[in-house]
Amino acid sequence: VPVACVRFFTLVHPFVLADNRHYTFYIWRKILGRHPLVQYAMVGPYVYSVHSITASLSSRQPALFILLFYTCCAATLVPAWLVELRYFTIPTVFVLLHMEPPSERQLAACAASFLAVNIASFWLFLRYPYTWGDGSVARFMW
Repeated sequence: VPVACVRFFTLVHPFVLADNRHYTFYIWRKILGRHPLVQYAMVGPYVYSVHSITASLSSRQPALFILLFYTCCAATLVPAWLVELRYFTIPTVFVLLHMEPPSERQLAACAASFLAVNIASFWLFLRYPYTWGDGSVARFMW
């Protein structure tokens, strides 16, 4: 089923291919869009992600809750067609609020990863401005 989903439902919005200020442009151009088979290599991480989210929620939530969570995520994310990382903020917070509370070690690892991503983002933003065709300066962003 996951392979069929990748095969028949992978859509790339023209803005993803055109706007080089966003992470998704580079993720698609440098990784996912390099070869058609790369998309299928992502099936493993996709399945692992669903399994991890389900395992995190199932310790405190009934199966119906988890099914409704995935249904709501699909109902809002699939029609959007244009996928940005920020679209996953609400589902991520929702999972964090409804899963077993993390240990201090897990919280520290999460905080460290957020800090690393934010430092890298600020570094890219400040270090690599570029000029558009009209002469205005643009910067890398989420």
